[in-house]
Amino acid sequence: MPLDQQSEILVPVDYSPPTDAALIAAFALAQRFGSRVRLLHAYLPPGFNFRGAAWMLGPEEIEDLGTKAKETLETKAQELRAGHPGTTVATTLVQAKPVDAILQAIDETKPALVAIGTHGRGFWSRAMLGSVTREVVRRATRPVLTVHAADTDEVRGFSLGASTILVPVEFDEVSLRSLDFAIGFAKKLSWSVRALHTFHSPDSHAHQDRQIGLWREAAERTLDRLLQDRRASGVPIEARVFAGAPVKCVLEQAKDPAIGLIALATHGRAALAEALLGELAQEVVRLAPCPVMTCAGGAVTEK
Repeated sequence: MPLDQQSEILVPVDYSPPTDAALIAAFALAQRFGSRVRLLHAYLPPGFNFRGAAWMLGPEEIEDLGTKAKETLETKAQELRAGHPGTTVATTLVQAKPVDAILQAIDETKPALVAIGTHGRGFWSRAMLGSVTREVVRRATRPVLTVHAADTDEVRGFSLGASTILVPVEFDEVSLRSLDFAIGFAKKLSWSVRALHTFHSPDSHAHQDRQIGLWREAAERTLDRLLQDRRASGVPIEARVFAGAPVKCVLEQAKDPAIGLIALATHGRAALAEALLGELAQEVVRLAPCPVMTCAGGAVTEK
């Protein structure tokens, strides 16, 4: 489903700085396209079970916890409605694990987009992507926009200003669907697209330079052929080909201030494709200096 007046943006909320970053992006897009925003909060009553000794809240305490959770969520919704007049804000409260609640909501409501926050790029964030965000990126069947909690000199937040979408492209159906999604998204925002293809090359030696050059020329011809018809969309599309590790090349290109968003597929049908694309997506989401849009197999096309 494309972003329009009939669509919905799902935002999981836990009232943290990453949630605020996701909300900023979600409402910017919602107001641009007239979409609805749905806030989803999931909670679980505290308790433990250790060596046969179990403890959990009683029925009245659980009910009180749910009431407070509902009040907090509605207060947040009212605050957002007041700050964004004209945008419909719905709420969903679920007693479940966050990942389970988010994936279930995606299956039931089929949002055009899921906006979720990630922590900044400090040591622990570099060492481990948040478990909820990681699982949503890996398993979601709809496009997921991940936004860093902080907007600093090193990390850029989401903005509707003139920008370029960086799209890592392999010569397969999955990543090409992701490219088409990015082109459709860019067209609606009057943005441009930079298609990036990387190929592995061994350590450079004199006798290998010619072979690397031939690989590069072949990749450039193939990428140009794939982009030829897509340029008829009216979206400015540039192509770049580099030799090197995909994650490193993507992150280097993303340092360009002109890049406002990275769009890439997360997995395909085959187990090997899922593992490789999933690993690339996780690393890019974790380390990218700008927001990242991941598409499950590129299955959703923005038209």
